[in-house]
Amino acid sequence: MAVPLVDRGDVIGIIQMRSKERGVYAHSHLELAERIGNQVAGGIANAQLYSQTLQAEQELRESEERFRQISESVAEIVYLLDHRNHKLLWVNESFKELYGYPGDDFYQNPDFWLEFVHPDDRAGIETALEDQLSNGKLELEYRIIRPDQTVRLIYDRTFPILNEVGEVYRIVGIAEDITERKRTEERLHETARLASIGELAAGVAHEINNPLTSVQGYSEMVLSKNLPEEVSADIQTIYDEAQRAAKIVQNLLFFARKRNTEKQYLDLNSVLSRALEMKSYDFRVSNVDVVTDLAPGNHKTMVDEHQLVQVFLNILTNAEQAIHQEGAEGQIWVTTTGSDDYINITIKDDGPGMLPEDLGKIFEPFFTTKEVGQGTGLGLSISYGIIKQHDGDIWAESVEGEGTAFHITLPVVSPDNLDISDGFPLASAEQTTKHILVVDDEPQIRNLLAKYLESERYTVDLAEDGHEAWRKAANMDYDCILLDLKMPGMSGQELYNLIQEISEHLASKVVFVTGDTVSSGTQDFIAGTGNPVVVKPFRMEELLRTIHELWDNNGAGLKR
Repeated sequence: MAVPLVDRGDVIGIIQMRSKERGVYAHSHLELAERIGNQVAGGIANAQLYSQTLQAEQELRESEERFRQISESVAEIVYLLDHRNHKLLWVNESFKELYGYPGDDFYQNPDFWLEFVHPDDRAGIETALEDQLSNGKLELEYRIIRPDQTVRLIYDRTFPILNEVGEVYRIVGIAEDITERKRTEERLHETARLASIGELAAGVAHEINNPLTSVQGYSEMVLSKNLPEEVSADIQTIYDEAQRAAKIVQNLLFFARKRNTEKQYLDLNSVLSRALEMKSYDFRVSNVDVVTDLAPGNHKTMVDEHQLVQVFLNILTNAEQAIHQEGAEGQIWVTTTGSDDYINITIKDDGPGMLPEDLGKIFEPFFTTKEVGQGTGLGLSISYGIIKQHDGDIWAESVEGEGTAFHITLPVVSPDNLDISDGFPLASAEQTTKHILVVDDEPQIRNLLAKYLESERYTVDLAEDGHEAWRKAANMDYDCILLDLKMPGMSGQELYNLIQEISEHLASKVVFVTGDTVSSGTQDFIAGTGNPVVVKPFRMEELLRTIHELWDNNGAGLKR
């Protein structure tokens, strides 16, 4: 005899009874077995349900533990929102760390997390919540202001959670702090932009420097003549304006130029003046008055001019921006003092000053009190490193509401075998015996140099391109070759290599003349030769000085 065990219409088992004799079981026995089977089926079903419940609870605990481990180990914020009212239902610990808020009361206030959002970005987020969260999907960037008033940039994405009927009822979000990533991207973009500017500047400078050389050179020659005072004044204006244009080009090339660290024996007053000159336009249009008190006398030491100008520009720019926070105009004071051992520079502004807690962190990398996109936080840390590389010291003093002063101290270092003589005799009894070849594709510059050098009693040959210069150099042992590097056809570099093949001595008499000091190829070539270079536009006295130094280094120009 057998009866099925049935639970909710499903057979979950069988009760079976057997006897060695036939006809033992009656109908009453079968009914009893069915009643027993129904009870047994209910007990089995309850036991299975209990076992399944325990298993489900265990799986739920394991699932929750896995979720907790994942959510708490990621740096990103993970949160859960109620779709109906945008109430925050749950966040991981990263929320508290990023927002700098240790409490849990943000669960009580539906709009609590919005209170951290930067006021300028809050309206955009509220609009996005209304317009885009209908399907639960959202992707945007916004700024938050932490309780310590630091600003961070957040990238936020949300995804919908659907109920059984396919409607969005909850939203899970993942948010991350992308402040440093953005700053890195800005630095990379800035580097790429400066590299492009550098390449462009090299070509533009060469084209501009050629006519500037002619304007400056001819006006300099005319000024040396006995002219009426009114004419001389006009020519002086032309000469001064040409020099002004030349300085603008030089300043552009100064930062576009790729270079290694190279210390020179320089006057810090002149280096500081270069930085002030580069900022003069910004100060003028920004109504910032600069008061300088540069102590007279010798303030020379071994420095890398490019790096020091970068330091001064960083501090001057910070001062200008600080003044803008305070009002429409202000003042910057720049002073230098010196002793036998140290040179001191102070740059002070009348801006709003800094908080004591910020003053101690201003030289830390990436620290900035500016908003995202307004600064990388690297300028002062780089400046600190540069000054330390020069064995100097840099520090700041500030009183909130009374401005900030940066102090720089650099040691006085003299170069080995320093020749302090600045002068040399420009005239020489041997001038009439000197033979100079001028190679330049610009006819105005060729004619200018010919007139000037002939007025100094030199014999001058001219060549308009590399091929003509090669024919002349192969048949004449010149005392000096003024060689333009950038020429159509055969370049100055190609001509120099040909000259070097036939005569190392003649190659040593080459003075390179160029308006391109930016491109790495030009710099590497000139550095590899060891020959002197004159950068367009140049003063005639500078050219003549370079030629004399060349002869001095080559044994007074004796021919072989």
